[in-house]
Amino acid sequence: MSDHIENKSLERVKKSIWKPDHSLMPITIDENRSTYVDSSIVHQKYYNNFNYSKLPQEYKKPNLTLGVTSARSGEGKTHIAANLATSFAVGYQKNTVLIDLNIKNPSIHKIFDIDPKPGLSEALKNKEIRLVQSSHDHLFLLPIGDVNDYSLGLSDILAVRDMICTLEEQFDFVVVDMSPILPITDFPVLFANEVDGLITVIDTTRTKHSDVNEIFRHINKDQVTGFIFNRMEVAK
Repeated sequence: MSDHIENKSLERVKKSIWKPDHSLMPITIDENRSTYVDSSIVHQKYYNNFNYSKLPQEYKKPNLTLGVTSARSGEGKTHIAANLATSFAVGYQKNTVLIDLNIKNPSIHKIFDIDPKPGLSEALKNKEIRLVQSSHDHLFLLPIGDVNDYSLGLSDILAVRDMICTLEEQFDFVVVDMSPILPITDFPVLFANEVDGLITVIDTTRTKHSDVNEIFRHINKDQVTGFIFNRMEVAK
């Protein structure tokens, strides 16, 4: 089984939205935490399936921010986000940061075996970003932080915007692992405007056609950069 990526051209939604001047946050690398990406896995072809050259023409420039989502949970979204970020960092030697914005079910810290805090929640509260560097020079992580009894609200929009703009100043790619779109009550629709486009993961073994139709009742189709078909049988 493998992944298949399908892209479509669109205008960069985020750039068409007026934004005020941003307050940049200080960024520090947390030297007390370390993680790794297994080199034997990284050098397998799987990590290079996300071909930078196949992105739409308007994305072939630095400072690209992509959100990764899916119709529902359990469709492989977080692993895709982790692989996408690793591919940009390792395969293309681009400075990349991976953000966990999945408040309900954060998993980036589990994949990379690190303490989840401090992370995103602390960055939003304290206006300071503390990143974890992986064993690869170009890959950095912002885990979820302490999210006990925590939920993103309207008051966090400006803080998230400042955080992403700060990271865009320092990194070529910002990959955001978002929550699934359904149920819509758990998906931060307004935060989707803070990324250049959404990559939507489709699990070919479980995603329902009705769910795909449902997501476009809640998000603009022009916000979707493309689809990644996960667990797809490839004809030999």
